[in-house]
Parts: sequence; structure tokens; C-alpha cells
Amino acid sequence: MQPLLIFALMFLNFRLINGRITGFHIDDETCSGLTIDGHTKPEQELLCAKFFASLSNITQLLKKVNPSLPGNPLTLTVDAGTGWVCTPGATNCFNLTYNGSTKSVAEHVVDLADFVVLMDYDRNESNVYTRALPYLTYADSINKKNSISVGLAVVTKGQTPAWWQISDEVALEALMVGSLPKLTQHPSFRQFSVFTDESWQSQQSSSNLSFQKTGVWYINHTIVLDSTLRTSWLEWARSRNITEVYIAPHASNVDLIGNPNNAPLFCSFIHLAESSYDINVELLTNPSMDIDFIRNCSRSNTHRNL
Repeated sequence: MQPLLIFALMFLNFRLINGRITGFHIDDETCSGLTIDGHTKPEQELLCAKFFASLSNITQLLKKVNPSLPGNPLTLTVDAGTGWVCTPGATNCFNLTYNGSTKSVAEHVVDLADFVVLMDYDRNESNVYTRALPYLTYADSINKKNSISVGLAVVTKGQTPAWWQISDEVALEALMVGSLPKLTQHPSFRQFSVFTDESWQSQQSSSNLSFQKTGVWYINHTIVLDSTLRTSWLEWARSRNITEVYIAPHASNVDLIGNPNNAPLFCSFIHLAESSYDINVELLTNPSMDIDFIRNCSRSNTHRNL
């Protein structure tokens, strides 16, 4: 069976039970259009051709299967770097031609994805906006509303923040509030996304904070599997106005799907996040590996009570 067909079947089956699985999330940084750090133009042309084709194939397949599905259509989200914009006169990058159109990697990604998350960070309000502006401007120009999320990163408590990391969650809230007026001028702005949940949790403040709607990268798999820890995490996430979490189920030695003992608990977490906390889940996963897990989840409601 072709991998893309497996992908379609996987999400078709999963979505019938778990409506808050919103789709597929890709983090592939091999294609940038940049000719720095040893990257060459021929290498980038090859990698980007593969990357664009894979995004296009998934998008076209989703367009075929979504009309037959109840509820909101499944979507494709792509993590992207703000450096993927190749401005006129720049010498360390080049535009690429795909489907007869020559433009930057950034613009191609906006064309091919339903949503883009800028996985490239700063802690200065002006810089946050300036770095996101090319994506927002282009998405606005093609009427792609609510499609661009802006990434921010929090340092783990006790560590010295890098230039791109925010020192604590009080500063995080302030940066969100300060950046919002300019960002919301753009119809394409969607929300913030924070890297990572673990770093953010380590910075919990006693201050009365009010956060903007946000997504968050990753979650400790041990938390997903433990009924007490998961409830605590979901309560924390709701208090921070987190509306979606990006989960890579095979990304640690605690495999949420490959381990048959963990898969039902993962299903239970997804349902709990959906039904009680209104938190969506996006999967960073290989569909060809997970078709059985998805099929089993959609056949049985027992995970609802685990």
C-alpha cells in the first residue's frame, strides 16, 4: 500500500472517534534555500524538490478524503524558519521554482500548508514582529487567514537564557501582549506557539497572568501515560490558554504507540484532552508505522475510561 494512502486511512479512522485530532504536523528543516553552513545550491534544490512534493502530495490527498469525513477537515501544519525568506539582494540564499512559480522557500511553504508555525525565536517585541512579517505579509496577500503562528521559546528555570530565549513566564506574557497589536493587524496571524512545554512549566509563576491562545511543542511521554500526571499537565495547560499540543509519539524511549501497553493510554489522553480541556492534538509521526494503532483506537471506545 502506498504511504500516502496509509496516511489517509490512518487519519480517516482516527478522526471518526477523536475529533480533536486536527491533523498532521511536519518538522523538516532540510530545505531552507540557504547556501550557508556548508549547504550548496544543488543540494538545496534536490532537498527542496522532495520537500515540496511531499507537502503537495499530502495536501492533495487530504482534499480528496476530507469531503467524506464529518466535522472540520484534517489539516497540514508545517514548522518553518524565518530565515527561509530570501529578500532581494541577499547573497546567502536563492529562490526556487516549483509548479512553475519561482519564490522563496517561505512562500512555497505558505502555499502548500494549511498552517505554518514559525519555529524561530526572539525575545524582543520588535524583532518578533519583524521576523514574522514576511510570512504574514505573503499569507495576507493570498488571503490565507489565521494561518501563521509565531513561535516563542522559554528557558528552563535555573539556566542562563540564550539571546533567543525568554527568561520566565512573566516575561513570556509581557512579550505576547507587547507583540500582539502589530501581529493582529494581519488577518493571517493565528496564535503563538511555545517551545517547549517542559521549559515553560519549570518557570511557573505565582503572578496572576493571562496568556494569549497558544500551541506548545511536545510533552513528556511519561506524563501522557500517568493518570495523575496527565490531569495535572492538562490543568496547567488550560490555565496557560494552551489550545493544542504537538506530540511526537515515537520520539523517546517511552514509545506511545509502538509499545502495546502504552497505546491505549495514549488514546485515553487524547480523548481526555479533547473532551474535558478543549485541547487539540497534532501528531508528528510516520503514518506507515501507526495504521494499526489508529485503527484500534477508532474501533474501540474503551480508551475513554482508561
